[in-house]
Amino acid sequence: SAPGGWTKYLFEKTHCDEVYAIDPGKMDTSVTSSPNAHHLQMTAQNAIPRLRDILTQRKAKVSIWVSDMCVQDVGKQVDIFLLAVKEQVIESGTGFCLTIKCNVGHARERFDEMANTEAARLKEQVDM
Repeated sequence: SAPGGWTKYLFEKTHCDEVYAIDPGKMDTSVTSSPNAHHLQMTAQNAIPRLRDILTQRKAKVSIWVSDMCVQDVGKQVDIFLLAVKEQVIESGTGFCLTIKCNVGHARERFDEMANTEAARLKEQVDM
């Protein structure tokens, strides 16, 4: 989420009322100045329980999930999404956008294999 490109996009292009941005990095003040932009400056694993508590108080759930974490293992991004599903912060029919990056050293075939494996895992574990 830092410096805030996806958060800005979600506000401008999808007209989200609120955005909860999870990233241990700092976000640009042009994004955080919005009263409806909530930056949880921590890792996703630590943020999910906090997000659950916030959303439970508001009687709300996430309807669009965007992940652009920089990890070598694509499965870790899916693990975080599945944790959010388990913690019931995601509503049925939630859109899921996974940006795969930082995959230096992988041939296209390996990249496609990783993406297909994680897509199959999502289909198996989440009611789609």
